[in-house]
Amino acid sequence: MSKGSPLTSAEARATKRFVCVATQVPQSIRSNPTGWMTLIESDERSTSMEEMDDTNSVVEQKSLDWNEDFLRILLSVHRLSLNDQTNYEKEELHSLHHAAVSERDCNTCRDFTAQVVDVCSHLLGLLLLVVIVAAFVYASRLFGPKTPLWEKDEDVYTSIHNDGRREKQSFPSFLAHSKNVTPSKDLIHLSVVIPAYDEEQRLPVMMEEALGHLKSRQRKDPNFSWEIIIVDDGSKDKTSEVSLAYSKQEGSDRVRVLTLKKNRGKGGALRRGFTCTRGKLVLMADADGATKFSDYDRLEEKMRSIQTEDVGFVAGSRAHLQQEAVAQRSFFRTILMHGFHFFLNAVAVRGVKDTQCGFKLFTRQTSRMLFPNLHVERWAFDIELILLAQRLNVPIAEVPVNWTEIPGSKLSPVEAALQMLRDVLRIRIGYMLGFWKIDRTLYRD
Repeated sequence: MSKGSPLTSAEARATKRFVCVATQVPQSIRSNPTGWMTLIESDERSTSMEEMDDTNSVVEQKSLDWNEDFLRILLSVHRLSLNDQTNYEKEELHSLHHAAVSERDCNTCRDFTAQVVDVCSHLLGLLLLVVIVAAFVYASRLFGPKTPLWEKDEDVYTSIHNDGRREKQSFPSFLAHSKNVTPSKDLIHLSVVIPAYDEEQRLPVMMEEALGHLKSRQRKDPNFSWEIIIVDDGSKDKTSEVSLAYSKQEGSDRVRVLTLKKNRGKGGALRRGFTCTRGKLVLMADADGATKFSDYDRLEEKMRSIQTEDVGFVAGSRAHLQQEAVAQRSFFRTILMHGFHFFLNAVAVRGVKDTQCGFKLFTRQTSRMLFPNLHVERWAFDIELILLAQRLNVPIAEVPVNWTEIPGSKLSPVEAALQMLRDVLRIRIGYMLGFWKIDRTLYRD
């Protein structure tokens, strides 16, 4: 605002009223800016247009020398006060609007949170239902019935004639009420069952040792009769061809080959192989030849001393290696064996120091009692065999054997340990809670 600029008519009238009144205002009010503003506002409401002319004489009488710029400043202060009031009202309205918006946002947030909680509760309920169904399905698989014994046309062996002709013949069966049960008069002294999976390299060494010992026993005792059943557990290599070569060499009455259509696991292969035996005694032996085959004589001698009513079970043991046997095994496998044995004593079976040795001898009746009732067909099947034998009051004994670790094992120690841990718990829970029961009709005539 420049000095000397003309006043508007409204400003001139207001100035006159202000001067008129100001000369009559006490000093205490004139020195107070708030008092001036109040004075101006009250004057604007009470002073009429006619009174403006009288103010001229008052101004002249008082001889006040009012500076025009000063009057403009006073008017500006008055205008600012009005603006401040308007701004205050605007701020108050803005605050009310902000509070309303905040309340609306809070309500929206609460509604959204309630919807999220509702959706999450439904999702959790659905997830719980899925978990229950999955657990039921998994438990049904874990504790379900035994796998079928045979697939179509699987329980046959190949008979090789002298002229090279091959003929498929059905295996006999030791299951009760089977149409192929071997008559008592046709039973032989010993059946050897060898499970083999991709063993074309290691099987010949074991077979040569086994055949040498069995033939030696037969020369000493003409009444000693025997057979070997090689169970090809779904091998991908030439295990069956190698086995059939021994069948051709020794005759299909002494060496028979059972070829499974798919891999069943060591326990599954033995379960099917034992079903086809004709021996009064049945020996299981590993295809790698880790156990010295001549130790069979020691197991047989022990069997004579413990069996009652044609029932008995003798296990080769590596637990006495330091005292009575010779063994060479890796440090890692030794630690794994001791840890697993400690777990077994705590959870599953007691009284047997070495459950996993693959050299075990059974009477025929014991084989009929145990193997058809097997549920576990992988590495922990030995545990179930021993548990079944203990539940059926089968006499059990251990005999130390000579054992050497043979290179070429396809067993992954860590994977096998985890699988065995799971299967041992399956065995314990399955029989403890009654999911699995012993079927005595399988061996009672």
